[in-house]
Amino acid sequence: MCCKTIGTIRGKVDGAVQQCGNLILYLKHIDALTKKVDPQQQQKETLSLKLADLIDEYTSEGVVFIASSNDPDSISEIVRSKMKFEFSVSVPSEVERKMIFQQLVAFNINSVKKNQKNDFNYLAREDLSLNTLALQSAGLTPKDLESIVQNAKNIAIDRLEDQAIDHELTLEELVALSGGMIKLSPEDFEKAINDARSKFSDSIGAPRIPDVKWEDVGGLDLVKDEILDTIDMPLKHPELFSSGMKKRSGILFYGPPGTGKTLLAKAIATNFALNFFSVKGPELLNMYIGESEANVRRVFQKARDAKPCVIFFDELDSVAPKRGNQGDSGGVMDRIVSQLLAELDGMSGGTDDGGSSGDGVFVVGATNRPDLLDEALLRPGRFDKMLSRC
Repeated sequence: MCCKTIGTIRGKVDGAVQQCGNLILYLKHIDALTKKVDPQQQQKETLSLKLADLIDEYTSEGVVFIASSNDPDSISEIVRSKMKFEFSVSVPSEVERKMIFQQLVAFNINSVKKNQKNDFNYLAREDLSLNTLALQSAGLTPKDLESIVQNAKNIAIDRLEDQAIDHELTLEELVALSGGMIKLSPEDFEKAINDARSKFSDSIGAPRIPDVKWEDVGGLDLVKDEILDTIDMPLKHPELFSSGMKKRSGILFYGPPGTGKTLLAKAIATNFALNFFSVKGPELLNMYIGESEANVRRVFQKARDAKPCVIFFDELDSVAPKRGNQGDSGGVMDRIVSQLLAELDGMSGGTDDGGSSGDGVFVVGATNRPDLLDEALLRPGRFDKMLSRC
């Protein structure tokens, strides 16, 4: 199998080299060929070694080797060491998504789009907000955004077909009465985005905005005021924190079970139009060394991609207990706590690299046993705001 795979690659490359002198070799999903093996298992990386030799051979002859992967951490270190440069292509930010929607959505008659199947002209309604579309589509890729616009067109056609039946008209007649245009409403896009989230949530981990409002949470005026001070200020006045001043990004709810800690966290996301990322403790655990910490990093990276976002750690004491008291031979829980502390520091301080800044990411924890938490979690800059739900 190994020799056959390398032989197939070599045969295609040799044929291309003979036809053209300068060659770029692009290998898509390279992680499927060179999976990183478990160091505890006695497995040989034969295919990775042969592929590494192949890369050395062709690059010495002037061939440019380019590879792509959805999970670079799963690539064998032997092959990854042959890559001179690594570029991370993340999902678009909110500003970038707005620019993409500006290209995909037409706002005037001179730039309308035509659907090849139905040959209709489309025009976005004046009350359609690009800022709202960019906010609601957090975490989605450019292809997803293109699919949303196309789906919104189909939803608008279905809506008009129902109206045409009610008025005993054909769809073409109803469109003609509307000036020959099918206007896309904000509701069409909202339904298209919800459909996209339902369809792609498993593959891209797109967080959703929950439908829980302040009215669903009875009383707790003092708690709500504290939440407003912690979250509302950085969102509405980010210039106050541009000079390096650390913002409070962590809130810890504690109290007996059944007092609405999870409900309050969802109300925060809805009230401030934030995406909501719920994390359960067992989801972070993995039997392989280093994978549990990697799961923590992935959670925060997905939140940064989908910001503004709330990460909610339910039963935080099961994720971050006091270090040194677990007794597990591998020290898994201690390493998870250390990784969580490092990520929380990134949330409060932010960085200047443009890709891993914690601005717009808020972390909320809930526990009914705050005495079991590691003390380092409660210092300023982490879960420094503790609110009782008694």
